[in-house]
Amino acid sequence: MVNAYYVIFKLSVVSASGHKYTVIVKVNPDFDLVHWQSNPCKIYCNCPDFKFRCAYTLGQRGGLFVNERIRIELGQAMTDKPKRQPSYLCKHSYAALEWLIDNYSNIMKTI
Repeated sequence: MVNAYYVIFKLSVVSASGHKYTVIVKVNPDFDLVHWQSNPCKIYCNCPDFKFRCAYTLGQRGGLFVNERIRIELGQAMTDKPKRQPSYLCKHSYAALEWLIDNYSNIMKTI
């Protein structure tokens, strides 16, 4: 039996229009505090842009954070190619990752 440990962040991102979205980021603990570039990441945002442009692509590449609730929420967006130009990240998930990278060392110190 192998134990696996993850750090899951649930971040609230407010868009320019004032809407609040939840971004979930799952990473591995990094005890060296500096290897954010090689730390595998899975991500999810509850905004419509993420659902309809990002979820499918991330799911195909193993970068989509999924649990049962998210699987139901995304529905066919996980299995159907986007009708619009696909993307890897919406602006909310990009902002959340940017915050995580900026604070990476301090966050990993607390683990």
